[in-house]
Formats: sequence, structure tokens, C-alpha cells
Amino acid sequence: MSDDVTGRKFSREEQDALRQRVLDTKNGKDLRWKDIATESGVPMGTISAWAGGTYQGEGSPIAEKVERYLASQERREAVRAVAPDLGFVMTPSAADFMALLARAQHLPDISLLTGSPGLGKTQAICEYKRRNSNVFKVTAEPALNSVPALLTALATELRVNEAGRQDRIARMIKQRLLGTRALIIVDEVQHLSTEMLDQLRTFHDQSAIGIALVGNQAVIGKLEGGRRSSEYAQLYSRVGIRLHRRDALKADVDTLLDAWSVDELDVRKALHAVARQGGALRTCNKTFLLADMIAKHEQRPMTVEHVKVAYAQISDQRVPMKDTA
Repeated sequence: MSDDVTGRKFSREEQDALRQRVLDTKNGKDLRWKDIATESGVPMGTISAWAGGTYQGEGSPIAEKVERYLASQERREAVRAVAPDLGFVMTPSAADFMALLARAQHLPDISLLTGSPGLGKTQAICEYKRRNSNVFKVTAEPALNSVPALLTALATELRVNEAGRQDRIARMIKQRLLGTRALIIVDEVQHLSTEMLDQLRTFHDQSAIGIALVGNQAVIGKLEGGRRSSEYAQLYSRVGIRLHRRDALKADVDTLLDAWSVDELDVRKALHAVARQGGALRTCNKTFLLADMIAKHEQRPMTVEHVKVAYAQISDQRVPMKDTA
């Protein structure tokens, strides 16, 4: 524990005050000791004993970490106090994405959703999962690079015992899914191999469930290219619903700006220009939040200059002002 503490000595009174503050934080935010231990870097048994006054060791190193943790919590609250939190916003594209997921689940079918980064695909997926039952989501990544790794990830999501041979895990997943009218969503599907995609097709065929494959344009090259290879033929023939959205819709940006109550026409134009650059709605969202914080710090309404400053900090580029005219 001494690697990241300064060795400062805390008096009994200082430690008592920190104990009370951390207990107030825990109770006021309905946290677990596990949550506080993870963020503070103090083991759960140690932090709970120290806060309860029963820790027998030297308390100053713990007090120093707790003091840092509490200061971090205060900074987080200060940022959140000025940063608007809209939660999920149902943009027109998000509505289209969720409709595709619904059709995949209830037909059931294999669906393909592709698009550029920053369009809100992942947010729509998460919101659909939150609103509907029997929806299971796996996010592919370079480390998820084999059929056994895919089966393990699915078994974990489905709460199926992942121990045993590959064929046994696959059978348990099929049995778990059979008759459930479930939907399996795989995000970042461009990372999956032919064999992994074929395993998903098998679950669709044998358990009569929906599959939603979500990713970037590279997926189209694998599945829908003019020189589509025979190894993808069985999966391609089962893809019943396809949606590719390259750019954010103007209506998507307008929906976000309305949700943020952005009325100034020049500011709206500037944020529309940001949304047309790389990162689309994601970059637009980050730019707005930073511009809003800068404006609030200056105690002024948001202006185009705030948007320019924020976008430059996020992207190291200038807002293309010709697009704001």
C-alpha cells in the first residue's frame, strides 16, 4: 500500500473526520464497500475495518487514500453538476436501429446493422436490451478471436456453466435459448471470424432465435461484397434485414439539439458542422458538453466561439465554418 502514498501522518482527529465522511458518502450514495475499495485502492476488508474503527494497523496510509478518494468524488460531482445528463435520446436513427432489433427478435431473423462510428448504434442496442426481455449482448474485440472465446462470452452473458468442452458449452447454450424467442446482439462484429459467425448461424437455426450483427463498414465487405466468398454463403442467405447508415441524419442532430435546448441558430449550425465530421453524434455530443461547461464557467450563454474552442480541444481541428453558413 505504501507505493502510492506520501507517508503523511494523519492525527486521530483527522482520521475520525475522514471515517465519518466516507461513511456519509457510502450511506448517502448507497454504495458498497466493494465500490469504495475499487475506486480508492484500499482492499475491501481493510477499508471497512478502518472506517469502523477496528483496524489494528497504521491508519495513515489508508487515510491518505481515502482523502484522495473523497476529493475525487467531489470533483466528479462538480463536473456532473454543470454537465447536462439527458440519458438516452431517441433520435430517428436510434428508432430505426431499435426497429431492426425488434424485427430480428420477433420474426426471428438474422439482421445486419452497419454504420460509421458515432451514430449511436451501441446506445440504441443497450437501450433495447434495457427495455426488452431475453436480449443478450456480447461485444466482440480482438481478444475474442476464436469459437471457444465466443462460446465463453455467450455462456457468461446467458449465465450458463462455461466449464467443459467446447461442444458441451455449445449444447448448453442451445438448450438455454430454445423456445425463449431471444435475441443475441453481437456488437463490433467485424472482429469475428468466419467460424465464429457460422457458430452464431447455428444457434439461430437450431434454437430459433434472432441474431443481430452490428459493426462498421468492414462487415459489408465480408458479407455483402460483390466478390462474396462461398464461406459466408450460408450466413448471408439467412440475413433477412439489413440497415447501413453511413452518416448521421440531419434529424438526428436536430433531435439532440432540441433535447439540449439549443435555440441559437449559429450555434446549431456549428454543431451540425461538427456532426458531419468524423465521430458524428458522439463528437457532437462531446463538443456540446465541453462548450456548455466553458460557457457556464464564463457565466455566459453558449456561443459559436465556445463550440470552436471545445471542438479544437477534442479534435485538434477547426470547425469547418463553411458548413455553418
